Amino acid sequence: MIPVTVTVTLTDRGTLRLPAAVAEACFGAAPSVLVARRGDELHLVALGPRAVGGLILKQCTLAGDRAVLVVEHLPGTWDAGERTAIWDPDERTLRVPVRLGTPAAAGGEGSADRDAGAGTTRMTGTGATGARDGGW
Repeated sequence: MIPVTVTVTLTDRGTLRLPAAVAEACFGAAPSVLVARRGDELHLVALGPRAVGGLILKQCTLAGDRAVLVVEHLPGTWDAGERTAIWDPDERTLRVPVRLGTPAAAGGEGSADRDAGAGTTRMTGTGATGARDGGW
């Protein structure tokens, strides 16, 4: 499938806001998401209702807009405002650029590596089934 661009908002308090249509298309009814930072991008993957952990993806408006607090995954400074993110349906990952004017990567290799000091955190698309299929 071809990746799709969507518009999301990152607030100055570190909350990522997703319009209802974007949240439904990307994460369905998932109660939480896995968030990992890769360079200047945040990668969000839906966790199913039986999954343990993740960050709460809460409904923040009557219209169904959703929000997730991602401040712990952001660098010391970031640009607040709307940005174009990429939904990769093959990897079931929403890639959100942290900096304005920095496009999210259109392609992916099914993994996200992040230097974690003494080790590396790795998130792979293999086995990721998304919220509609039960999550990770």
